Amino acid sequence: MVEIERVLERLQERAERRASAADLAKQALATLTSTAESAGGAVRATVTASGGLSDLELGETTRHWAPAKVAQEVLRCVRLAQARLAEVAADTLADGANEDPLADYVVDRLRDGFPSPEPPDSPPPAREKSDDEYFDEHSVRPKNEW
Repeated sequence: MVEIERVLERLQERAERRASAADLAKQALATLTSTAESAGGAVRATVTASGGLSDLELGETTRHWAPAKVAQEVLRCVRLAQARLAEVAADTLADGANEDPLADYVVDRLRDGFPSPEPPDSPPPAREKSDDEYFDEHSVRPKNEW
């Protein structure tokens, strides 16, 4: 009977340690953020552990950008910050030399949920002009002289 009690005590201690580790991980993840910025620092995006945007800073230079470029840079920074969440979580949840299955699970889920963004491809080819557009540009007759 004494042996069974010792086994049960060890199991209970182990369960308590795991519950404590889970609570610490939960607290750490509650404040986890990741930030990425554009090459010149004009756009800076910060996301929470769930991947939601928590802060966005647009520098003065973005005032001179086309709206499409601003949107593209914001999305790129958000995706990059999301992709870095797994790395930030791994650093935050690192427990020395001990492997923690809970930390590994969280990091794997973040990697699966927020994969690294694909590198930008070359710009899409220019749209082929319609016949009307082509001939309007290459017409020899003066415009608006009917």
